[in-house]
Amino acid sequence: MFAAAAVVVLFCGAWTTFYVQQCTLRSRAESLLAGLQRVEVGASSSADAQSVVASWYQWGAVETVCSASGCSSVIRLKHTLPGPLTGYGDPGANNLLARTTDHLGLRSVSVSAGLTYKNGVVTGKAFSVEVMLPSRDWFTSGVFTPDLVVLSNETAAFTQDELEHVIPTHPYRVVRRIKDLSGLSIDFMPKEPADQKQRYMDFHLSCFTRFSPCRRESDILPAASELVNEVF
Repeated sequence: MFAAAAVVVLFCGAWTTFYVQQCTLRSRAESLLAGLQRVEVGASSSADAQSVVASWYQWGAVETVCSASGCSSVIRLKHTLPGPLTGYGDPGANNLLARTTDHLGLRSVSVSAGLTYKNGVVTGKAFSVEVMLPSRDWFTSGVFTPDLVVLSNETAAFTQDELEHVIPTHPYRVVRRIKDLSGLSIDFMPKEPADQKQRYMDFHLSCFTRFSPCRRESDILPAASELVNEVF
């Protein structure tokens, strides 16, 4: 009896610890997103970008690289559950603990924000969310896909690869599936209408803490509900 009670206490303590960590990450991620949204591609200065980056050195992994083509800064925030709680990517694995975790609001999550700048002006900004799917969804597509990823990237100019995926009806945005993952990538230029640009960066981060897991791109980025139909 005592042993059973001790196990319950330990489990509750572990759950509380992990859930508080997820709530903390969500709060920080929302703050990071808000800072990124205030930066305007083609209008904000490199000093504005550096100000956003500087405030995150104490909380996450920050990397800045500069070259002749300009500077690029990436901020990463992550919360990772221990292996037994996340489960194993083998169809025959006993993931009972992971399935239990799915119903308790615990999951591994991460976000990243990126800024590029050149000649004193911001030339791009990006935000991405990666959240663990419930283990029952890992093989829905026929291959192992444990995470749901949504990436939104505003850029002053498309790459050659992006240009090849532009459709005539929407010349300033490109929507693609993320290779080997469950998710969506949105690339768009400042020429897109202001209200659309705002929607493309309107991430909802409740996936980090809610008990029912996010299972579709639109759960993270509502605009994805219409954009996903453009992906072939």
